[in-house]
Amino acid sequence: MNDTDPVSWTSEEQWELAFVYGFVSVFGSATDLTGVHGFPPFQPDMLENALLRNNPDLMDELLCAFVSNALNRKKAIEGNHYNRALFDLINTKLKSFDFDLNANPLAGGTDFHSLTPNIKLKILRSLVEWQLQDCHAVRAAIDHFCKNTSKNETNPARGIPMGTDNKKHTYWQFDDSPWLWREKPSNKPKYQFETVCKSMNELRDFAEDLEKSGSRTDRQLLQRIHDDVIPRVEQYQRAQERKDRAKARQIAMEMAITPRELRPRDRRKNVRYTFDDPLDEMDESDEYEDPSLESPPVMPERSKPTRSSRRIHAKLNTSEEDVPDVEDNAWHRPEYHPEDHTMTENIVMTENTVDSPVTDVDMHPSDMENRTLMIANESPAEGIEIVDI
Repeated sequence: MNDTDPVSWTSEEQWELAFVYGFVSVFGSATDLTGVHGFPPFQPDMLENALLRNNPDLMDELLCAFVSNALNRKKAIEGNHYNRALFDLINTKLKSFDFDLNANPLAGGTDFHSLTPNIKLKILRSLVEWQLQDCHAVRAAIDHFCKNTSKNETNPARGIPMGTDNKKHTYWQFDDSPWLWREKPSNKPKYQFETVCKSMNELRDFAEDLEKSGSRTDRQLLQRIHDDVIPRVEQYQRAQERKDRAKARQIAMEMAITPRELRPRDRRKNVRYTFDDPLDEMDESDEYEDPSLESPPVMPERSKPTRSSRRIHAKLNTSEEDVPDVEDNAWHRPEYHPEDHTMTENIVMTENTVDSPVTDVDMHPSDMENRTLMIANESPAEGIEIVDI
């Protein structure tokens, strides 16, 4: 059944719904007294939605408690492991003709949640009857209520209607729920139940209708609703609103103190960022030239200088026109390195050196001897003439 389908119960099914909820509201407080396995808190509308819309959470908790009590288990069944135990229990009740259906609806491995709403409700009502008959804890709770209730008090174990109206209709209301059921008198063996109110607004509207009646029984029913039912339901709703607000504040605080989740460092997928390239807007005809990629300027080839000596000095007619145009007018003279016995061009000769070349006459005798040994040990290079002094 979908959520949009209207809720429709037969008269007997409405009685079964009231019977299940009345049992839970009466014996739910006996869990600490006699060891009855506790029932989950719920309202009639929650039970109705669980049957029609297939709410497994509430239904599983309720079935675990019902089956555990009916089988007198010391430890309650947990989770959704009640299906096998419920199947065996129904088979046992079928043999003793204590089940309204002719066959086990769970036969063939059928899950409880896959059954129709009316079959689910019939199984729940049968489980309530089996608890009242067979459960030792429930029987002990009934004895406890009977022994500890005075004559002026109402025995919780006894189903007492809330009142009647001038048409001899009996009204039933349980615990702090605004639901109100009306039982019509009938000579038929089956119950004639109908739901009158399902909310606080409907309950107030029903009380206003009773005010228009002049019957004494209607006034007594109205007084019971005003003095007992409405205050009890309002108190429950205020308590429920406080719980909802506290739960909402707790959720908000947890969300506020929860740290934000950071991106893990072990991301396998690389993040790609896309930026606008200003070069894409340039014309295709415009070419970008990188200065670093330009070829160096071609320098004019210059002749390698020769070492000056007294014998060849007369043959050299060096002038400024013969000197190549080199940056800073610098001459590079080979430098001697004893490590690799090579000659490099790192010594700079100024323009004055070109104008006044060094001769043997200008050199000190010790310098001339060292120079002769250096030239003798070096390998002849291209363009260098070795002259013995």
